[in-house]
Amino acid sequence: MIINKIKEFRKVKNLTQDDLAKELGVTRKTINQIESGNVLPKIDVAYKLSIILGATVEQLFLNDDYNKHSKKQQEETFEKIANTYFNFKKNKN
Repeated sequence: MIINKIKEFRKVKNLTQDDLAKELGVTRKTINQIESGNVLPKIDVAYKLSIILGATVEQLFLNDDYNKHSKKQQEETFEKIANTYFNFKKNKN
């Protein structure tokens, strides 16, 4: 699960999931999946989210809850991000 603050920022802007989905050009289900942490958005979607919600990508995805995770969970999350966006594979020597 990827912890994020999209829901909190969305509510501050008085946007529903439908409103945000329309602005992003995705479905409400996609917004729900991202907010729940089941889906990691592509970098272009994360960037558009930051613009619409008036926050940086870091504010949306890197937060206190995230920092409370164990070091291993953080490494697994970053490895997943690297694999997703950069096709990076960690050497297992």
